Amino acid sequence: MNMWHYSLLACLLLSSCSSNSPTKPTTTIRPFPTAGKTTEPTAKINPVPTAGVEQQLQELWNRLDKGTPPANKLPISWKPAYSVLFPGEWPPSATTTWVRYAYAQGMDMDLRDGVRVAAPWAKLEFRGNSDNVTIVPLSAKLEPVTIQGVQPIDAATQAILAKGDAVSTFSLQLTALPQPKNPQLVEMRTFYRTWLKYNGAFVNLIRSNHSKFLEWLND
Repeated sequence: MNMWHYSLLACLLLSSCSSNSPTKPTTTIRPFPTAGKTTEPTAKINPVPTAGVEQQLQELWNRLDKGTPPANKLPISWKPAYSVLFPGEWPPSATTTWVRYAYAQGMDMDLRDGVRVAAPWAKLEFRGNSDNVTIVPLSAKLEPVTIQGVQPIDAATQAILAKGDAVSTFSLQLTALPQPKNPQLVEMRTFYRTWLKYNGAFVNLIRSNHSKFLEWLND
């Protein structure tokens, strides 16, 4: 699985560090900044082949201003994280653009059962079965905005989340909403509901961009 695809490993590693007591996601501390408000991002990167996306994202990540911690505080260990696909419209159509967000999760020694979450610093735009991806930088500075509670993930949940690539492939092929009992659609909804359960703090940051899709998932 490519790094920029669905990042399950990071979720599992963070969860394994938590206690056995589930911790609910906290509410958003503040909205993530809009492009240009804090630090002007670089220009949109022209569509690149999927094989080159990982390198482009790594270069963007390396250039991000990650800030300087106070002298009396240990630095937060930031790692890039990548969301599942979100549709630009719902129901889907033949021209729907699907978006995957690049954000960050940070281990903070001051937090016992949670991780810092930074606002999206880029987004990836996918269209149907195209082999090209458009990368849109959103910020040149990493902006911590909220905290995500973590909890252990059992084997059944891991099995659901492991279907991320298959669900992404199915989603990108949608040109209309299938029948509710379509097996692949059922699998898709199960996957998304599970992912949202463990990533609620991040979802709150982008909820207004995909409200109809999120409402459909909860129906």
